[in-house]
Amino acid sequence: MTRKPEPTSPAVSAVPLFAPGALTAWAVCFVLGAIVGLVGTIAHRSAPPWGVVAALVTLLAVCTVARAAAGAGSLLAAGAGWMIAVQLLSAGGPGGDVLVPAATIGYVWVYGGLVAVLAPLLAPRRWFAEVPWRDRDAQQDA
Repeated sequence: MTRKPEPTSPAVSAVPLFAPGALTAWAVCFVLGAIVGLVGTIAHRSAPPWGVVAALVTLLAVCTVARAAAGAGSLLAAGAGWMIAVQLLSAGGPGGDVLVPAATIGYVWVYGGLVAVLAPLLAPRRWFAEVPWRDRDAQQDA
């Protein structure tokens, strides 16, 4: 006779919304997103196409970790930091120089970055649940 697992609460975010730790998590994720935006904007044209691929993978990793560690609010904070950094650096410089050109690689960086921010946001909540794998497998078998 097999024992059925006891029901568990539904998946919840790691940090409750507006908890004291949530604001700190949002600030840290905002700064991380801005750093990725800064470094990615500078490096995305360094070694075509691998520079933009590395920048997008890094952004996706930061956004995924932000969602897993502190919920959707921190993911949005990381995305906002990235977007602000990229938009500020996309403006023309004093000599007319631009870091994000109106070319294919620039469009891939900007629009691919938006996809990298939205992908973890639209992923199912259960992917980020803090339920051990064996308990999750037992729940599915029941």
